[in-house]
Amino acid sequence: MTSYQKTSRGFRTSLSGAWVLLVLGIAALPAPTQAAPALFEQTTLTVSVSEPDRTADSLITRAQNLDGYFTYLSDQTVTVRIPSTKSAEFITYCETLGTVLERRFETTGFDEALNQKRTRLKTKQEILERYLAVLKSSKKKTIVSVERAVQEVVADIESLKGSIAFMEHELAFARVTVQFQFKDRNAPVYSGTSSFPWLNTLNLNTMIEDFNHEK
Repeated sequence: MTSYQKTSRGFRTSLSGAWVLLVLGIAALPAPTQAAPALFEQTTLTVSVSEPDRTADSLITRAQNLDGYFTYLSDQTVTVRIPSTKSAEFITYCETLGTVLERRFETTGFDEALNQKRTRLKTKQEILERYLAVLKSSKKKTIVSVERAVQEVVADIESLKGSIAFMEHELAFARVTVQFQFKDRNAPVYSGTSSFPWLNTLNLNTMIEDFNHEK
């Protein structure tokens, strides 16, 4: 066997081994993780309680302890904003304060709208940089028109930043609304029996008749 043949066979062997390692390496790679969808969460609970005012105070205190805050309060309703990662804990707490009569859970996807606004913001910022570069070398006759274009782009950028900040806040804080239904504390109904067992052994009708007879 010539030196060339040995070298060629060795090269093919090395190449085959490399392909095996490459295939094994690809198989061992972790699967790409998909980003969680950007969802705004809203939960509405209708709870039967005997003391709505005290229950509302408890809910607001709990929300604040979970780094949230309340946005609306009335005699029958309280609405709070809770960090999305803690909303399940808050809802569980709500359910311990009374009898849950109704529960509604809604989500709104922000992925597409948020990505569009971020893309538009990046484009506007690039346009602004070009305008500012042109402004430095503009002649007096064109400065006014360039400045007007810069002002319009800056206004668009500020508006987009505000919209993005709002949507990011909506995603970070879930909205939980608790509606109260008053649970009436009815007076105990008289059953005709006494809590004293010895009184239940007496015949009241006979006692009344004997009392009237003695009179």
